Amino acid sequence: FNTLELQTDPRGFATLWLSREEKNNAFNAEMIRELILALDAVQSDASLRFLVLRGRGKHFSAGADLAWMQQSAELDYNTNLDDARHLAELMYNLAKLKMPTLAVVQGAAYGGALGLISACDMRYAAEDAQFSIKEIDMGMAADVGTLQRLPRIIGDGMLREMAYTGRMVGAEEARAIGLVNRVYPDHEALL
Repeated sequence: FNTLELQTDPRGFATLWLSREEKNNAFNAEMIRELILALDAVQSDASLRFLVLRGRGKHFSAGADLAWMQQSAELDYNTNLDDARHLAELMYNLAKLKMPTLAVVQGAAYGGALGLISACDMRYAAEDAQFSIKEIDMGMAADVGTLQRLPRIIGDGMLREMAYTGRMVGAEEARAIGLVNRVYPDHEALL
């Protein structure tokens, strides 16, 4: 993988690292395709019983890569539709993975990163974690993966507030609204 690292532990769990630190782990078409392949590999490995999703570096993920989004404006309809289908497939595959999943979040978790997080069964955050649906700042709507699963976790009212205002939610507030299960002082100490 170019944008990920998949590590397996003989005790039966895998850690899937988002690994585009220079882009704050923002995802693009390549990362989405690689995430789909990595989830397929995890699903097909009978020795694995648990998946941890993490981000390398200072941030979990800044959401979609803005350069990739700008390039998408120049793509034809069918290519953009394929990209959207791949993103939907990724979110579906993560949510339906036949093993428990845990997102470990530090720093920024913006936009589509909330889709990844909300597709996981459990979510732990470091005290420095900040969550936001930033698409509104660019005059866009949040992606389908985020809008589909997040209301079941935080409620429709809080989702609307976050989506319509782009307001930043810190780790403790995220725990209070149910977005994360636990908050820890240091993400390195989480696992």
